[in-house]
Amino acid sequence: LENPYRSLWIAEQDLVPVGTVRFDYDPAEDPERWELSWTVAPEVRGRGVGALIVETAVQAHGAPLWAQIKPGNIASQKIAERTGFKLLAEEEDMTYWIYDPPAS
Repeated sequence: LENPYRSLWIAEQDLVPVGTVRFDYDPAEDPERWELSWTVAPEVRGRGVGALIVETAVQAHGAPLWAQIKPGNIASQKIAERTGFKLLAEEEDMTYWIYDPPAS
């Protein structure tokens, strides 16, 4: 949380927190790379809330985003696919995704 380039958003539904999205950026590591991660509260999983949270985040950001998702996290992989992320690479312990917004 001390990273000045990190942004954490809390998603609410009817004023109740239902998830988070976090934008991470390290200009010293890669000045072109923003990474997005997300969580969805257990009580709202399977209702499309995660996809709505991620879709809102990518639209608000407006620049390419990367995500790392563990191979066993099928729910997050489905969210990534539904919101326009493309699978870049798969490794034994991680999958790598990119969202490249459409040119306007």
